[in-house]
Amino acid sequence: MNEAAYFFVSKFHFTSAFASQVTLKKLDAALREARMDFSAAEFFSLSFGVAATAALLFMTVAWVLDAKLLALSPMVFALTAYATLKFPERLLSRKIAVLERELPAFLRIVVLRLRAGSSVEDALFMPSRSFPSIYARLKAVKSNIDNGMGFEKSIAQNFMKLESLPVKQSFSPDRDAFPT
Repeated sequence: MNEAAYFFVSKFHFTSAFASQVTLKKLDAALREARMDFSAAEFFSLSFGVAATAALLFMTVAWVLDAKLLALSPMVFALTAYATLKFPERLLSRKIAVLERELPAFLRIVVLRLRAGSSVEDALFMPSRSFPSIYARLKAVKSNIDNGMGFEKSIAQNFMKLESLPVKQSFSPDRDAFPT
């Protein structure tokens, strides 16, 4: 965590008490999947601090320009807090979109390599370097396998939790689980 983020987290650490457990659980899952290095409580505090700072800056500018604009500062706070709290979900959805774009070409190469007689591991891991978002997840799969986790469990942990039907269909061990 960089110094600015640490400042907000340390100054606004009390704000996470205002968040419901459901909100913190959803935020924690989004942060983990987006691979952001924050706990839910830390990120909630960071969001509150960023929103408070944005509102104070807006109030300062509004005071100089037109005092009537000061009434908009709660809206600036709310919109900034909302946007900041939704950032991990938006980041994750963008990562999933990139992964979905890379998937068809990656799967074509995997199928060609399997037909040519490559092992499943070689067919998956060799071409993945050309596809950065798939490579990052397959690297985690390989690490899990090297640490003793089964192939299917590692695939499930790194791909099946994503909210993407094409990804789930592509990496599902049970091909009959999805309608065609």
